Amino acid sequence: MSSAPEHPLAHGQERLLFLDRLTNGHPFFHTPIALDLVGEVDVDGLRTALQRLVQRHEILRTTVHLTAHGGTQRVHEAAEYAWREASIPVNDLTGPLPAEIITEITRVARERIALDVMPLLSCGLYRFGVERSLLLLRLHHIATDAWSLGLILRDLEAAHHDSVLPEPACFRDWALEQRSAEGGPQWRTDSDFWHAQLDGVDPVVEIPTDRARPDVARHEGAMVQSALGETTVARADALTKSLRLSPSAVYLGAWAGVVTGLARRSDVLVGVAFANRQPRYANTVGFFANQLPLRLTDPSASPIHAYLQTVTRTVVGAYEHASHPFEAMVRDGRITPGLSRNPLVQVGFNFTSDRAPRRPIQLGAALGQQLDLDLRTSRMDLVLGVRRQPGRATTVLWYDSDLYSERTAQDLLERFGTAVEDLIHRVRIL
Repeated sequence: MSSAPEHPLAHGQERLLFLDRLTNGHPFFHTPIALDLVGEVDVDGLRTALQRLVQRHEILRTTVHLTAHGGTQRVHEAAEYAWREASIPVNDLTGPLPAEIITEITRVARERIALDVMPLLSCGLYRFGVERSLLLLRLHHIATDAWSLGLILRDLEAAHHDSVLPEPACFRDWALEQRSAEGGPQWRTDSDFWHAQLDGVDPVVEIPTDRARPDVARHEGAMVQSALGETTVARADALTKSLRLSPSAVYLGAWAGVVTGLARRSDVLVGVAFANRQPRYANTVGFFANQLPLRLTDPSASPIHAYLQTVTRTVVGAYEHASHPFEAMVRDGRITPGLSRNPLVQVGFNFTSDRAPRRPIQLGAALGQQLDLDLRTSRMDLVLGVRRQPGRATTVLWYDSDLYSERTAQDLLERFGTAVEDLIHRVRIL
């Protein structure tokens, strides 16, 4: 039995711990980081930087345990991490990595992560030659979120170069604050808001599938990608500015149109992730993000200006009450989580806006470019991602491959692109 002190879990952590046990460690909540490194790697320097990273962020040396009352987390003193090295000869070190290499790295990234055993962080360095390597950091969502992954890359680079960074707050303090807030004034205000938002809505969104839904979801998935035309993106930007919309409103409204049309519903719930960070935790690695169920309507049923402004108000209102845990919304709504689908929301939407291209990570003489690994998992039936970059927008649809074929997923992505153009056109002709 470990002598490490026990601390309460955040609500989101408790849910992921339950799902990890329920699915026998399925990788659908793995959050790996893969860096394609060009230049000779200083292995000793890299390993020292990784140790400093684990020492800096206590969540990376924290184990999570299921108890009779939910769960607990234990912070360990030793800055340990698992390490493996492998040499894989590659003929061409100048081009993209071969598909078989990506397949092997993806296989390793899917390997089970034991949440109750140290070390929680696993690192692998795969050498293809003196001047080309790949660094894989295997992490679980219970210890990270999208914001945290950016912090990990920043802090690893800083640790490699002995740079000084602001001291991070402790994640366990935030988990305790979240638990202590239960039943307080803000908690009751947020609870009342979400009760009103969700009142009367059917949380089950039935979109026609290619195959019958399994009795127990396997969480296997796939993804398809596309891009919106430059003219479409420019017009969406202009529309957002002229109507003072939230940055995601045009795309979110178009996605709501696709979903309500396919489901033959006047309104649906779409899950949107929110960073959920107070300023004092801006430099802390951990699972802060919250899932917000936005109630959205069919855009064809309203004047388009009014509809887009309603979408913006829905987003802003949700963000003002975003600290209320998703798990509490499920519990308060008396929604019984089934084994065949995600509770409360089965369709999701992610919007990210990159003001500049991704910056390479400098690790000594090696320059690392982040790779996006497709673990072929699914957390919901369908999740649309829009990544807004300078001059363009890429779109990704993650889908449950037990339910949908690749051809159907591509058709849905095409429908979304058409919906964005139609929505913009409706505004332009007024």
